[in-house]
Amino acid sequence: MSHRLELPDREALLRSTSCKAILSADPLGFNIPSTIAKYPISVFQVPPLSTLLNETFPAYSYTKKFEEARHDPFIVLHTSGTASVPRPMVLSNEWVASFIQSLHAPALPGMEVLESRLKGRRVVVMFTPFHVSTLSSTGVSTQLT
Repeated sequence: MSHRLELPDREALLRSTSCKAILSADPLGFNIPSTIAKYPISVFQVPPLSTLLNETFPAYSYTKKFEEARHDPFIVLHTSGTASVPRPMVLSNEWVASFIQSLHAPALPGMEVLESRLKGRRVVVMFTPFHVSTLSSTGVSTQLT
């Protein structure tokens, strides 16, 4: 959730998604204290990204088959809220699977797939990770790194 959102917008997003917990590397940052004062919710501290990338952790056992989990939420993003209250965008496992398949689709005759230029390279995603605008660049960087 964006740290730029005002408290009523953060609360509206939490309520509309029936959010039950916030995971954060810094539980005292990103307006979390003011958010939980207005919307009581569990907050769990997670390791910072550098730790997650550089240390080994036990695998998370996910036992559902794709057919069972295809409509389960994979990630929740939100709109910017510039025109109204930010709205959640829930992407399912099925959406992610179809997006990944589209990244591997062959180019049409006479055309080039942009992602082929990025394969094997590091990609910097300049969009914020909580906003809908990051969809394509996140998919690209996830598949190519």
